Amino acid sequence: MLKSASLLLATIFMATGLTLTAQCPDHRPHCGRAYECPEDGHRHCGRHDRCRYIVSNDKVYFNGHLVKDASAMTFKTLADGYAADAWNVYFDGRKIDGASVNSFQYLGDGYAKDNWNAYYLGAKIDGASVNSFETLGDGYAHDNWNTYYCGNRIAD
Repeated sequence: MLKSASLLLATIFMATGLTLTAQCPDHRPHCGRAYECPEDGHRHCGRHDRCRYIVSNDKVYFNGHLVKDASAMTFKTLADGYAADAWNVYFDGRKIDGASVNSFQYLGDGYAKDNWNAYYLGAKIDGASVNSFETLGDGYAHDNWNTYYCGNRIAD
């Protein structure tokens, strides 16, 4: 029944020329970063809802690409493109150089930190103080000295 209804709606939209526009599930801006997933061809508003890591045959893949040097036995997906194994932390299938697996934590809104650095979408945020670093929502974060938007320090 659900399949028939979906087919009927698709036929109606095609016949009338109407299109559906996908929105972010939480309807918030995500710094203008719409992530186009090669797996399903959809744009995911900076989130990785459908683009994900897969462990198969003792290998780890992200969107059909091998994650080099990842340990399938210890691999864990964290959130929004972040993942870790026993030795490394990854974002979008790429190793984050210098990230500490033992202290790494995802904070939300694309931000993460370990004992030494703060990160936005897997990139180190230069000069951020990790002891006081926290997210504020909608792409904002701050520490005791600076405020950041989408990983960039806001001047003044």
